[in-house]
Amino acid sequence: MVPYAVAAPGASTHTISIHASNSSNRPGDSLGTFSYGSVSGKTVTYTASGEGIALDAGTTYFVVLDMTSSPGTGGHTVTNSNAEDAGAADGWTVADGSFWKTTAWTADTKSWRIAFHGAALKRVPATETVTGDEATLVGNTGQ
Repeated sequence: MVPYAVAAPGASTHTISIHASNSSNRPGDSLGTFSYGSVSGKTVTYTASGEGIALDAGTTYFVVLDMTSSPGTGGHTVTNSNAEDAGAADGWTVADGSFWKTTAWTADTKSWRIAFHGAALKRVPATETVTGDEATLVGNTGQ
């Protein structure tokens, strides 16, 4: 959910995506783009498509707002507070401050007011070893 200062911008004026941190601790490769969802007052709820975007605890991510045209309304809401939800899942935190870009990333001390809601993923092992009785042979040829 993203609260805006004056009014929610139109869906066609921007995109919001999530990026993994690069080696310079700046936004790197995009992991996915959020779809413009429901609007309640000045707050827009964006959603990830399909099964969502998998994120790992202990990793730095950046939410990137890319203005594709002038929104014609107030900008996103920022705060001087770095307070986070005390009930958040272990291993998860949001980096303080924010970045904006014209040609290169520039740091800002104010944080974007934003909320993430997600669910824990159950990791499925790539391979599974099954042990059994190696002396037993099974076949359908009668041998």
